[in-house]
Amino acid sequence: MPDPDDWFSELFGDPEKRWVPESGPRAPEAPDGAQRRPEWGAGIEGPQPHRPAQDPLLFLPRFMLVPYAVVLLLLTWLPGEQASVATGIVNRIARFLAARDIVPYSLGYPMLEFLANIALFVPLGLLLAAGWPRLPWWSIAATGLATTVTIEAVQILIPSRYPSFSDLVANTLGGIIGWTVVAVVRTLAQWSRRTLEE
Repeated sequence: MPDPDDWFSELFGDPEKRWVPESGPRAPEAPDGAQRRPEWGAGIEGPQPHRPAQDPLLFLPRFMLVPYAVVLLLLTWLPGEQASVATGIVNRIARFLAARDIVPYSLGYPMLEFLANIALFVPLGLLLAAGWPRLPWWSIAATGLATTVTIEAVQILIPSRYPSFSDLVANTLGGIIGWTVVAVVRTLAQWSRRTLEE
């Protein structure tokens, strides 16, 4: 009958030769001929949580979308009499140009209104492109178009509000212009950074 001590030694190693790491921040190396006991969990690496790097500059444009959306809805969904405090600027400029025989009112007012609608949606393209740099231009254009369609659909139910096809074109164009401005600024910043590195 085999000795129980020999069977235990063959299976688990000689207890007298097994090396146990000392306590402390760093254990010493195992002496020659000693079997080092593996620490619990050594060699086992579980899935590490994904922590994407957040650019603090992305927070500001994303945050500014909220007040911009509030102002945009107030300008487009308030009745004409109440919104005229802001939208009446276009009318006053058109009358000013017509009074001095610069541009006739019938031509100046539609032109200025179209430009105003473009300018109204330029911040949307700017904020979306700055807050989400990977968005392509067509995604921002589609966002501007969808926002305009929603606004125009609600204006049908609002007194003294008249939806128009030109607003769809102008607002979508404004979003694309905003994206273009951010793209140009980023390209110039990368070019200047490479020039300084060289």
